Amino acid sequence: MAVKVKNLNGTEGKSPSPYSSWLEYWEKKTGQKVDECAACSRKADVGGHVKKVDGSDDNHYIVPLCNSHNGIADDFLVYYQLVPAAED
Repeated sequence: MAVKVKNLNGTEGKSPSPYSSWLEYWEKKTGQKVDECAACSRKADVGGHVKKVDGSDDNHYIVPLCNSHNGIADDFLVYYQLVPAAED
């Protein structure tokens, strides 16, 4: 099922311990190995920080994204599971 999301700005920085990246964090939390972006068929480069556009859910999530989708300012659809972002 597709979910409409929006990128969060200013979320780059340290990865959640003990993971080496937000992409690794997503893989460990879902038990899935990912190669493709959640929004297209390009290689997933990062675990992008997003929030859902529709509804009252204001939580922050991680989803595998290519660099192109990680930089989009507009809303877009993702087709992978959203994982709640770790609290710092």
